[in-house]
Amino acid sequence: ITDKYGSSSDFAPPVTIPKGASFTDMIALKGKSDIGDKINTQIIQPLIDANTRLARSDFPDFNDPNKLGPGMGDIDQVPIFQALHDIGYSGWVSVEVFDYSPGVDTILRASMDTMVRCAELASKSGPASKPGLG
Repeated sequence: ITDKYGSSSDFAPPVTIPKGASFTDMIALKGKSDIGDKINTQIIQPLIDANTRLARSDFPDFNDPNKLGPGMGDIDQVPIFQALHDIGYSGWVSVEVFDYSPGVDTILRASMDTMVRCAELASKSGPASKPGLG
């Protein structure tokens, strides 16, 4: 999330940054126990509401209760990789982790194993996704 396109001629028309939804406002949430929910509701949703070119799918969910990597929670990852496959995306994906208590190596292994399996399932299947790997 950045304010750099709020007054930029490089991005026309500029992105409208509503009062209370700036990068500075987001940084002010640091350390709050409900930061994920606040980013979703006070930063991202007002940006979406003020800009027709933005959609909820443009942003990650900052309130993922898991806070770990793919394969370490209840979120079905297959539909995500199926959607990437269906649109022909072949770029990088990233893992955003907010709880490192299982250890970096454990998170890395579980995340990579899950993402590789999900990408393989997506590449072998048709448009419908297969039951997930949480």
